Amino acid sequence: LANTVNMVLPGYRGESVVLALDRRGICISSGSACHSGSPEPSHVLLAMGLSEEDAHCSIRVTLGAYTTEDEIERTIEVFRDVLHGPKEVVQFVTCR
Repeated sequence: LANTVNMVLPGYRGESVVLALDRRGICISSGSACHSGSPEPSHVLLAMGLSEEDAHCSIRVTLGAYTTEDEIERTIEVFRDVLHGPKEVVQFVTCR
């Protein structure tokens, strides 16, 4: 089923996760589609009730009509390696 899901990864910068996955050939994004490229938290995610910190710790994953089961399994494997492997992913530090 083609669809998009937003996931909050507490303690991880969404942009950092996106870059780490991109280096391994997995394309995802952070924030919302209408706010990509901006350093500010997405107004869409804030309107959905997320805190600014959660919005910064969010990633967005889309499955297309032609996404295969093998692609999904590889994405999960790489995602797990990125989050639990060597610390190349920037941890989130609240700006105050």
